[in-house]
Amino acid sequence: MTPSCVVRRRFGFAACLASALAACWGTAPAAAQEFRVYTRVINEAVVEPAHRGGPARHPIVGRSLTFFRAGKAYDYIDAVNEVIVLDAPGKQFTVLRPTHRLATVVTFDELAEHVERARRRAEDRILEFRSDSSPENLRRLRQVEFQLDPRFTESWDEAAQTLTLKSPGFTYVARCVSVETEGVVKNYLRYADRTAELNFLLHPTALLPTPRLKLNEALRRRNCLPIEVQLTASIGAGLKLRAEHVLAWELDKKDRQLIHQWESTIGNRDVTFVSLEEFLKESTPPNLARRGGE
Repeated sequence: MTPSCVVRRRFGFAACLASALAACWGTAPAAAQEFRVYTRVINEAVVEPAHRGGPARHPIVGRSLTFFRAGKAYDYIDAVNEVIVLDAPGKQFTVLRPTHRLATVVTFDELAEHVERARRRAEDRILEFRSDSSPENLRRLRQVEFQLDPRFTESWDEAAQTLTLKSPGFTYVARCVSVETEGVVKNYLRYADRTAELNFLLHPTALLPTPRLKLNEALRRRNCLPIEVQLTASIGAGLKLRAEHVLAWELDKKDRQLIHQWESTIGNRDVTFVSLEEFLKESTPPNLARRGGE
């Protein structure tokens, strides 16, 4: 979850999501090589007023559907008609906007360089904040220091299968499931790592991805996947986001058709590949951000 931004996500289920969470997350079949994750993100810091006699509720700020197949992840965000393909063997992302016939490629090396430059800028900011001991600057100092070196107290509730990473002003609570199938946790968390970094590249006002990477490290150690992640943070006016994930252990015919369609579009001569800067300018997406896994 990228905490400083609203998240672009899509795909709603007609059935109750809470029931789907329990039904869809079971033990993965031993032969599972492909899987699908539906995600929705809810802003629990906001309550929308009742509409047409319905109850007040927290707004859904993002939905997405992600397919994992043959070392790649395909993340589809319907709200902006955008597909982001993570090619792990190729160590790159391809970002495609089919209606614009426009695409860009971002390599993992570019992501790493961008994060490193941001870390150096953050270190410079720390020196600035330390020169002024006003309460506001001290607050900012603590926030930047945390982003550079997040330190959590980690706890695990075996009965509830819940992982908690807690620090002053920043807490993750992840409800998890264990997965025995080889490669599933690795593939999903590799996607979550790189997507957290991509979000930071696409949205300069976002927090550094380091806190989310810490959560992913803890999930790896326990070889489990999150079915729900809650983030509470004392940043700005305060954040309280919840990401819910529903997984299916196989892809259906329509899923594979979408993957084939996107791969064909990327390889089509009619698609223009441009720099990331030009891509963002030309596609002029809404001021929305991605989840980055939560």
